Amino acid sequence: MKTVIFGAIVTLFFFAAATQAEGIKNIEKPKKGGATYEKQVEVYLENAFLASFLAKPPKDRVEEIEELNALSDYYNKLIKEGIDPDKAFDFYYPQWDKLCIACITETLSKDWEESITAKNSKECAEILNSRDFMDGADAIVYKDPETGLTHDIKTIYEGSMHYPSLSATTTAPDGTSEEVVLRAPIFWRDEVAFYEKNGKLYHVSKNRAGTRFNIATFVPEYNHFKETCNISTTVKGHKITHGQKNPICHNVVAGTYQKYEEKYIHDLLSEESFDRYRQDMCDFSADKLFNIHDPELKQKANKRAQACYADEDVIHFRLGPEASGGVVGVLADYNNDDREDLLIFGSYSSGAGSGCGHEPLYIYDAKEKVARLITTGNPGEVYFHGNNTGQNYNISCRGGAQKVIKIDEIHYLLTTNKEGIEQLHKVTTRQDGLNDIEAICAFAPMLSYE
Repeated sequence: MKTVIFGAIVTLFFFAAATQAEGIKNIEKPKKGGATYEKQVEVYLENAFLASFLAKPPKDRVEEIEELNALSDYYNKLIKEGIDPDKAFDFYYPQWDKLCIACITETLSKDWEESITAKNSKECAEILNSRDFMDGADAIVYKDPETGLTHDIKTIYEGSMHYPSLSATTTAPDGTSEEVVLRAPIFWRDEVAFYEKNGKLYHVSKNRAGTRFNIATFVPEYNHFKETCNISTTVKGHKITHGQKNPICHNVVAGTYQKYEEKYIHDLLSEESFDRYRQDMCDFSADKLFNIHDPELKQKANKRAQACYADEDVIHFRLGPEASGGVVGVLADYNNDDREDLLIFGSYSSGAGSGCGHEPLYIYDAKEKVARLITTGNPGEVYFHGNNTGQNYNISCRGGAQKVIKIDEIHYLLTTNKEGIEQLHKVTTRQDGLNDIEAICAFAPMLSYE
């Protein structure tokens, strides 16, 4: 009966809320006890987190914010009149839940992010100039100078996805402690760090390449971190970290080397050679999908290969576990043995763990009818999640790629990542048909922070 009355009153209250929303109004801070206390705390913190994005009147979601404010005002009015908090909240929560707070937060956070760059925010400019955000640790003990509370915060990376979450314990001046839930803007697959500056606690969420930093300031009242500053980077060039005295490395930095234009495989081979290539790769691709030592699966592999032969449009093949390619390539003497080889551009993509994607080169071996990884010469191999091949070679999971270049009549393997050039190797083929690589150069990007 009371719920119906509440509903009628709030509906009238919503129609009365005709002014432009200027901020998020929260419910009264929950008091311990009662059946709905934990849920009240959740809503209280969610509202507070939403309010942290609303530094100015919103351009969108105005109607929903007005309804939220009217609902919070009415809930607080009931509490002041002595209505049992559980009963008031039993009415409040279903109405609040219908508003899709996450949707409002997403909209407002986009506007907020535009305002917290060094260009638009004095505080962000000070953070950028200090460079303290680059030296944080993933755990910190912070004593709030205003409340006297001590916060012991640690970062936990969970599961195979390596997703960061926060664990925190707060200790009062009288020595009593409790575990608390901290809310912070953490990007998936990011690394987390904390640092203290002028009595304030800062939380940093950064990508693993160190090219993006999102800094938030701790708000003790609500146990959350408010987004304060977004820092991005621009690559201004590259420096040589290995091979500084080698003129070849300077050629690579300057971009003065011969490149090979990628072409469709059927444009690189004669018609007869391309037909043989397709048949070989159909067989190889089918074998990569099935256990060829199992007779039943071998039969399935043969059927798949036959279907591949019959479909002339198939030019995309499985080259290794979670790797495929075969559409484009180049003809180049990659190992400097005075003989051109067909190099196939592949693509590796895996959602396992924190995810990985890169573009390796494979060698088409017409004699053995296989595709070999260029750094090892092993058929059907991959750099699983960028891991090395046993020769201290890694390829970035952030869009790493391989290409063959030529300097002074010598061919080299150039590895790049999203920021550009990363390493240069020379490949040689042994008598057993496998490859060795020699590290010639390594490079690092020179970044400008903004």
